[in-house]
Amino acid sequence: MKKTVLIINFLLSTMASAVHYNDFEIRKQLNQNELKQLSTKYLRSYFSSSQPESVIQDLIKSDLTPLELEYIFHQILTEISQQPPQDFHQKFIDLMKSYPSQATKIAEEGHLPVAIFNLSSQAYGLENIRTAFRTEMRLNQILNNDLDKALSEIKHILTLDRSDRRPQWLGVKNSLASLPEKSLQQISNHLYNHIQLNSGLD
Repeated sequence: MKKTVLIINFLLSTMASAVHYNDFEIRKQLNQNELKQLSTKYLRSYFSSSQPESVIQDLIKSDLTPLELEYIFHQILTEISQQPPQDFHQKFIDLMKSYPSQATKIAEEGHLPVAIFNLSSQAYGLENIRTAFRTEMRLNQILNNDLDKALSEIKHILTLDRSDRRPQWLGVKNSLASLPEKSLQQISNHLYNHIQLNSGLD
């Protein structure tokens, strides 16, 4: 419960305290050797800890500028994206999905403040990649063994809301693209003989 309260308070505090940086300030802060070393330290701690949420809490409580903090969050998300999906990352991804960026700069077009690291967008993109990968792996397992079950699952994916369907549909396409020609021909024949028009699979 304490962890949840800390994270909620952190998110509420960030909403009201955006900090604007110019290009010089961004370069100066992000090129510090101390920041790169600190980022490496937190990355190692996060990926080696049995309780990665405690590492994130320590990071949240640290005395870093918004730009430095969000740079490290960005580095952790980037590292997660380069690894196979693991469930223990989900809490951090969920936190970043609702994260209101504090470190902003003025956009060249429109002259409005924009996030330097759009962590929310990065987290949603990462979750979509993980969802596509999991869908692909699941279909790979059942396409060769239980075609009816696989097609039923694909049909279910077609009933989802568009935002939910898109990453899963990518997983479907990746799975089908990796099948040998003989298997694709079997699927094609099965669809031709058993699927009604306008059912979603035609």
